[in-house]
Amino acid sequence: MAKTKPVEMPAGNEPYRARFESIIGHDEVLRYLRQAMASGKLPQTIIFDGPSGIGKTAMAFALAKCLFAGGVESGAEFDRQARKLECDPPIHPDVRIFQPSGASNTIQIKEIREALDIASQMPIEGARRVFIIDPADRLNVSAANSLLKLLEEPPTLLTTILTTETLHSLLPTIRSRGSRLRLHALADETIAQWLMDKHHADPKLARIAALFSNGAPGCALQQLNGKSVTDRDTLISEWQFFQKNKFQSLFRVACNLAEIEQSIEALLGVWIAWLRDALVTASAPGQAELLVNRDRAADLAAEAERLGPRVIGRCIDHLIESRADARRLIPRQLFFENLLLRLGPELKQAGS
Repeated sequence: MAKTKPVEMPAGNEPYRARFESIIGHDEVLRYLRQAMASGKLPQTIIFDGPSGIGKTAMAFALAKCLFAGGVESGAEFDRQARKLECDPPIHPDVRIFQPSGASNTIQIKEIREALDIASQMPIEGARRVFIIDPADRLNVSAANSLLKLLEEPPTLLTTILTTETLHSLLPTIRSRGSRLRLHALADETIAQWLMDKHHADPKLARIAALFSNGAPGCALQQLNGKSVTDRDTLISEWQFFQKNKFQSLFRVACNLAEIEQSIEALLGVWIAWLRDALVTASAPGQAELLVNRDRAADLAAEAERLGPRVIGRCIDHLIESRADARRLIPRQLFFENLLLRLGPELKQAGS
């Protein structure tokens, strides 16, 4: 198979460059933030919660720009304030950004204490001061307790924005003082279209990158390279090898799957999309435009004929059920061995 030429990471995707208009998806969260700012009821402490690459940091910076401009997201004043946040690094005098550092890769109490000293001071240029703690999961215990003092009685002109992948890693007292805004995974189709429209990605590459993204645009951008195509094809090859050789190939296939450098959820998502395409092919033959893996339409037609709709549907059910267990602390190879043990009996029924 010919190698796919790697795609350079698009320029200008740093989270601090984000504005509301550039954020993909999360329409309900954006609607809430706009309405809350317009009514003057935006909480002083906001927690953006969601998986890696979903857009939490981008949302935090986009919100900060609106707050500095008095709650608007366009116009001369907004642009003036936003430009200072869009420098590398940001130079706006009214923002403090707290991120992990040092050997411990944590946010230290010294940084929080320094912030406490300026929290109650009047803004220098913007309408407010903004603290961005990204991610708040990395606050060490002392820093978290020090931050709590600030959140209990926040100064009037201070907004604190926290991001987290694991909400329950935050102190319960911090969680209770912030308004949680969950950023949910986006549909693969939405991400693929965004990659094509905004980043001029090749359609085939965009669809495969979206498959491996777990619904996170940031992760999809990182997949814009030839390796994502190779991983997809490897997954399909291993799936077909297991169909042909059944249980005698179980340990080989499980070992090869475990070595692919993608999350288990992403690997399962690729298999689910493949079987979904096979089901579509069985139901609507000749309509390749409906397929995610349309570059493999001939292989999908053979798959549909070999397995049949009933077996395909049962396999999809097992894969969806297994995704719920994918984040448990189970060795990767053992996870795939258990999954293949469940899929094997279904595949034996193919053609019966």
